[in-house]
Amino acid sequence: MVKSPEKTVRCVYDFLGLDTDFQPEVLHEPVHKSWGWTRIVMHYYAASFSKRLARSRVGKVFDRFDFLRSRVIKRNDIEFLRSIYLPERQELEAIIGRDLTCWNYGEL
Repeated sequence: MVKSPEKTVRCVYDFLGLDTDFQPEVLHEPVHKSWGWTRIVMHYYAASFSKRLARSRVGKVFDRFDFLRSRVIKRNDIEFLRSIYLPERQELEAIIGRDLTCWNYGEL
């Protein structure tokens, strides 16, 4: 994927049945969200004040007491998606050239 991200993205889109001409805005930088939902929402809605607050110790408190956690995807939905996409994991691994066992399809 690192050698040719554009080609890999097109192959993944084709694999998923999406428009292969679409290019994401951020392609050469990793995009990860590892914060809890409360911190993400606070960061989004409180603008510049939130940016300082979310990155402080207070942000860690929001992760510990994640008030919006109940809004995440339901267990039944996760199980349904897992039943659809797990059988295709090997093909996707071949397309992107990466081992995807880190995704931990087996446990919630």
